[in-house]
Amino acid sequence: MLPLFFSTNVFYSYQQNVVNRTTFNIRTGSLNGALYWFAQMVGGLVIGSILDMPRCNRRRRARVAWCFLFTTGMGIWGGGYAFQKWFDHRMAMGFKQTIIDYTDSVSVGPMFLYIFYGCYDAFWQSFCYWLVGASSNSPAVTAVLVGAYKTFQSIGGAMAWRINALGHPVMTQFAIDRGICMGSLVFAIPAVLTVTMTSDS
Repeated sequence: MLPLFFSTNVFYSYQQNVVNRTTFNIRTGSLNGALYWFAQMVGGLVIGSILDMPRCNRRRRARVAWCFLFTTGMGIWGGGYAFQKWFDHRMAMGFKQTIIDYTDSVSVGPMFLYIFYGCYDAFWQSFCYWLVGASSNSPAVTAVLVGAYKTFQSIGGAMAWRINALGHPVMTQFAIDRGICMGSLVFAIPAVLTVTMTSDS
């Protein structure tokens, strides 16, 4: 689960500094910020309904939630790749970075992408915490896992913010974020497959 923990904050610097701040003007960026966090509430309800499905055992919920996370991740990050190519093209054409307002028709796609990024963040964090809770009934073991979660989350976030601060190309930042997130889901497969019906330890 450690790669999954590491990737929980790596996308914030790219999403907030590139997708939102350098794409939209101030008022649209502020609106996006509110919609992003609102989308997290909606995302929490969606993933919560999957992780608490009635008449479905815990082992199956783990697998369904992983598949949901992987499928939505491929779709949302795929939209992010299309956005990044469009963004780079606009920059090459000489457009100002903060020219887009929510009243412009061109803003619809990027704004919805940012909203979906917020949803996916909630999917991700909730799934991580659920996996931790499903791993053990022992408060001591759970405390260790949560400590590892917060430690690796902070390390990943610090790495991503440093890459952004050094001014690496935004496509590179996107590729790193997407690669780490989707790759960590693959690394998490053993943890998902070993979720049991009950936890005795």
